[in-house]
Amino acid sequence: RELGRGGMGVVYLAREVALRRPGAVKVLRPELATAQGAHAFLREAQTLARIRDPHVRAIHRILEQDGLSCYIMEYMPGATLHDRLRTGPLSSAEVRRLGRDLLTGLAAVHEAGIIHRDIKPGNIFLAPHGAVLGDFGIASGITGDEGTTSPTQAGAGTPDYMAPEQREAGPLTSRTDLYQVGAVLFEAATGRRWFEAMARGAGAWAEVSYPLRRVLRRALEWDEGRRWRDARAFSRALEGAGRLPQRA
Repeated sequence: RELGRGGMGVVYLAREVALRRPGAVKVLRPELATAQGAHAFLREAQTLARIRDPHVRAIHRILEQDGLSCYIMEYMPGATLHDRLRTGPLSSAEVRRLGRDLLTGLAAVHEAGIIHRDIKPGNIFLAPHGAVLGDFGIASGITGDEGTTSPTQAGAGTPDYMAPEQREAGPLTSRTDLYQVGAVLFEAATGRRWFEAMARGAGAWAEVSYPLRRVLRRALEWDEGRRWRDARAFSRALEGAGRLPQRA
């Protein structure tokens, strides 16, 4: 049966007969089956294959046969964070745990030289061992001395979670992903999207505990140079927030 679809492919539930386990098969959409489309699809699979972390969705293998391009990846039977948030926001402890899982996976992604660019609740799976980051369809490689993507690779993503530099189609860095994680964690804590909440100014933070607020505000700085240095620094700050008084 169909599990979902995105800009490049359709994902189906399948069974790997030899291994006796379920799998998720992502198939390139027929209308995109050009040489350029197949190349981009293959690049997505190769991107995923370079990362080995329990908080990043694993890919098993690529198949190309009779004009059909697909790849087999880890089946995630649980809900996404988007599904979970329909029932209400998470507690501060749950938000910190979610953030640590995402940032652990994201550290591995960045160390592999990749910027995800589309971190949002619908791309985060809630597995028994924690949150798992998926859908690398618009991920890009980091190039240059400053660890950026070229401007021509920028400008894509989901508007409600885009960092300012994405909206301006400028060069992106790993801190672009940290902004998106901050936006996701804000939504997890409040049930409201950060892009919509910004209009409320300081009042947007009323529902967020003081220690968590301090950490997320830095992640959501407009100037990327003022954000957390990297995913591990962001994660350590979340860990520390759990040891501070929840009110100030």
